[in-house]
Amino acid sequence: MLADHGEQFTAGHRILRADLAGGPLLDLGTYPLSLATWVLGAPAGITAQGQPHPAGFNGQVSAVLRDTDGNQAVIHTTLFSDTPTSATIAGTHATLTLPGPFYQPGDLLLTPSGEGTPLTFTEPRTAHDALYFEAAETARRISTGDRETPLRPPADSVTTLRAMDEIRALCGITFPGEDRADAYA
Repeated sequence: MLADHGEQFTAGHRILRADLAGGPLLDLGTYPLSLATWVLGAPAGITAQGQPHPAGFNGQVSAVLRDTDGNQAVIHTTLFSDTPTSATIAGTHATLTLPGPFYQPGDLLLTPSGEGTPLTFTEPRTAHDALYFEAAETARRISTGDRETPLRPPADSVTTLRAMDEIRALCGITFPGEDRADAYA
């Protein structure tokens, strides 16, 4: 699995503020990392590298997550450039491509391995992009008295957060008030 999310922001944006836990990992990076942990489950191993931003916080992270069978997910998030924000899930029988932005409604391309006709699904764009569907699911669950959704159970979110914490540790990413000797200066 491959996924990326990179955007550039104007000066003063909250993602560029160290005092607000700036950097891409806890914001843009949640999308490829959530997809990776959804596809692979809890990682059995993670390697990661980060690059500091000139303003003193993390500006870019690349990570490889591995499951117990050796399957891998490669994720990347950056504040240094606008990236395709696409995702690919490749298996032995087919490859699923989400051209991007992969976390919003849009196209899917399923390409069979070897011979076969690729299948394309196009979800029509509406005025309801971005977090609309998450907000609608939350409202549905609240209205029925549910405290969680089966679409993204809390345990899945915890798996993603644990992976994020390990990536932070590997890259030396800390935020104001945290005390870690391996943090960016």
